[in-house]
Amino acid sequence: MTRIFALRGALLAAFACCIALLPVAAAGAGQQPGIQGHYLTVDGKPVFLTGANYIPSTGWLPILENWDPQAIDRDMAALHKLGVVSVRFPPLWPLLEPEYGKVSSQELDRINELVTIAHRNGISVTVGPLTGWMSGATFIPPWADGNIFTDKKIVKGEQMLEAAVARRLKNNPGLLGYDFGNEISAMAGMMHLRPTPDQTEQWMAAIYQAFHDADASHPVTNGLGGFGGSFDITAVGQHSDYMSVHYYPYFTSTLHQDPWIGQRTTYGVDYLVAYAAMTGKPVLVQEIGCSENWVPVSEIGQFMRLTLMSAWAQGAAGYFWWGSHNIDQNYHPPAKLMDLRYSMDSFKAGRFADLEYSMGLLHTNNQPKPYALEYARWNAVIAHLGLGWKSDLPVAYLVFPEHVEGGATRTTEMTAFTLAKQAHMDVRMLAEGKPVPEDAAAVVIPGFSLSEKGKAAVKAYLGRGGTVLQSVANDFSDAIGVQGEGTETPSPVLTGGQAAGLFSIAEHVRVHADVKLLNAVPAEGAKVEVLLGIPEQTAGANRRHEDEQLRGVLFRTSVGKGTYYYLAANLEEALSRTYNPWSEDDANLIYSVLRAHGDLDIDSKYVELAVKSRGSQRLYLLLNHSNRPQDVVLRSAHDLRLANSITHAALGAGREISIHLMPGEVLAAEPEAAR
Repeated sequence: MTRIFALRGALLAAFACCIALLPVAAAGAGQQPGIQGHYLTVDGKPVFLTGANYIPSTGWLPILENWDPQAIDRDMAALHKLGVVSVRFPPLWPLLEPEYGKVSSQELDRINELVTIAHRNGISVTVGPLTGWMSGATFIPPWADGNIFTDKKIVKGEQMLEAAVARRLKNNPGLLGYDFGNEISAMAGMMHLRPTPDQTEQWMAAIYQAFHDADASHPVTNGLGGFGGSFDITAVGQHSDYMSVHYYPYFTSTLHQDPWIGQRTTYGVDYLVAYAAMTGKPVLVQEIGCSENWVPVSEIGQFMRLTLMSAWAQGAAGYFWWGSHNIDQNYHPPAKLMDLRYSMDSFKAGRFADLEYSMGLLHTNNQPKPYALEYARWNAVIAHLGLGWKSDLPVAYLVFPEHVEGGATRTTEMTAFTLAKQAHMDVRMLAEGKPVPEDAAAVVIPGFSLSEKGKAAVKAYLGRGGTVLQSVANDFSDAIGVQGEGTETPSPVLTGGQAAGLFSIAEHVRVHADVKLLNAVPAEGAKVEVLLGIPEQTAGANRRHEDEQLRGVLFRTSVGKGTYYYLAANLEEALSRTYNPWSEDDANLIYSVLRAHGDLDIDSKYVELAVKSRGSQRLYLLLNHSNRPQDVVLRSAHDLRLANSITHAALGAGREISIHLMPGEVLAAEPEAAR
């Protein structure tokens, strides 16, 4: 067994020179940024933006009022040392526009100077002027007390603000672009506003146009707290040059599904990247973070490393940690600027919520935390690996329903996304009704019936020889009949056995959840294979006799030229309601039927596999999405000799290479001949 403690110990020495290779010059260069494929560009070259949300080390966001350029310079220099190439800065709305239509020239000059200071330190800046929500508090200028989405006078004032900021900053070489503001969707919720989707889209169009009328050269995004409700993702994409996603397991259902270093908690960021990528725009992980109130400091570095490298592998345009600096425990947020009616209760006592104080990469004296040093290491790895890689894994498209019924749909989809990742596929999202892309190896429809438009799109894919897995609803096969509502079955054991990839479904597949099994049977005379089922006489037994009949659960049949798998169980929904079921669950093996035979695979569902190529180069990433050590066997159809991509240490040779990964560990490997 080769023991690999990837990029530990010797990594600092191996990468002392790599910090110098980070594209800081490009990030701060004087040419205009742009968009190319999945990435933003600077100097015409795609860049992966490793960044942070800038929270000044002294004076918090009202530093614009209590101006201290020397402190900002110290902050930016400290961030530069971590490999940060870009920051997002959210100035508070009441400071910029205290009176209707009167944007403070002093504050504009200071923001411009902040961007200049950052640029001098090799850092570009995205500015979000309409920041009326931040860290649990609402900051609304007195003149904007109303519906900020539908009141025509207020919207006009917002447009004047965005345009004034764009006119002032557009010639600054350190400017990357603009954000509408900070999590305006969260502000809508806190203020109990109820704009319709049409009203919200009209508002987004007005704000986006205000930016571009004043500055057509810099990209605009809309960093929302989440999609859904009146903030339809398609509309957001239409009024943004690139997409931004925010992910915190603490504030989502994923922390109720798995531990901090777990399957759905760490795959959650990939799911959001894939979801936002349905718009066809680049996707920036604009906020991701972890308070020291939530989890031990030792696990924050693991969480950061995993989510950073997994997002990079998923094709994200960048990754911004929240935030750059801690907040001083003695600092009192500015009550004069906030509206306590729409703020968290802690602000009535003059304090942020406790979790807010310890979310920085840096202490207030600019000293890096252990996980900040981890960020620097992996920023250097990303700079070393570069861009231009394409995925060589089979692509599974997960269909997202046209009509979403609350959070239950998202948690079910998140579980389906995880199962496909556990089967070692390149998982992407597909909006229902959209044509299935040509690169699809499989399509998954987890637990719902398609609309007529959705059926037509998937049927066309099956007609040209595609592969589909659908659970619960059976939209494509007259060969399988489904009767009744089904029965609740605690933790069933399914029996059968079918080859999948370089591995196989075991004789028995455990499902560690209370699953509803539907009564599905092949139609008389139909050509249907029962791949997995419950023995009729000995349901739940560990073995079955050859002559024993199966009550089918997983079926395979043909539709057109394609293959249709039907799962007569609410697998994804049941697992989404079960906390950390994975050690007693083999459901990933059901998804593995979608993975055609390939030349390489690994034998652990806990470890993400990314296989990428760039010209003649080949890259293998193994990421341990668990809080336990994992022993992994990498199996190849051909002889392989692997080396660590960073340290160049040999990892093993042959058709089976054993690798040991520590909790949350990431390993980048390549064929030795490629070096």
